[in-house]
Amino acid sequence: MSEVATPVDAGRRSHLDAAVRDTALGVVLAGGESSRMGRTKALLPFGPTDQPLVLRAAQTLHACCGVVEVAAGGLAPVEAAVRGHFSTIEDAGERAEDGRRVGPLGAIGAALDRCVDLDRKFVLVLGCDMPLVTAADFAPLTRAVQGGADAAWYYADGRDHPLCAAFACATVDAARSALERGARRVVALLDERGTHGRTLRLERLHAGKKSRDRLMNVNTPRDYDQARESPTV
Repeated sequence: MSEVATPVDAGRRSHLDAAVRDTALGVVLAGGESSRMGRTKALLPFGPTDQPLVLRAAQTLHACCGVVEVAAGGLAPVEAAVRGHFSTIEDAGERAEDGRRVGPLGAIGAALDRCVDLDRKFVLVLGCDMPLVTAADFAPLTRAVQGGADAAWYYADGRDHPLCAAFACATVDAARSALERGARRVVALLDERGTHGRTLRLERLHAGKKSRDRLMNVNTPRDYDQARESPTV
């Protein structure tokens, strides 16, 4: 893996090329087990209309992508919530043969397979538990992949944020290889080789203060309350 670090602070006025809608697939990651929340995160009401988090994330991506699908991990209530609004990706995030959940890497792998099927150039992914992320936050990620990166995501407070990211469709073989060797974490994808054995290139965007605040994950009831009190909601 090669890496480029780029400082960035995406704002509401960041520009997304209109052509992105025709070349990107948007995928919401909504198949998590929500063990720390105690209930299904994807269905939590949020915002002034109490919209389920999964639909909020899908609509954020729909501002960037002409096609948006949901990786529901086989969770029937989540599939029911998006039915009639967005399609779901089959088998994404469900259990592997050894009984373990394949996690977000499995969902991203399925998303990349769909990217190939739909003849798109890259995938924008967003975890349903990141409700403060805006469409503008995807502009720097999109530019990075259009500029030659195989993957791009934010880095803030010592943490990678690969569930708000862009992945080139050409990383599909690397995702398949990582899953075949039992990997579950998204960063494992970058340990693989890309097409024709080349080293994959990650562009890690170092988030500024405004972007960093929007990257919070809603993992616990306390996180949920904090996000709902955000002035950006």
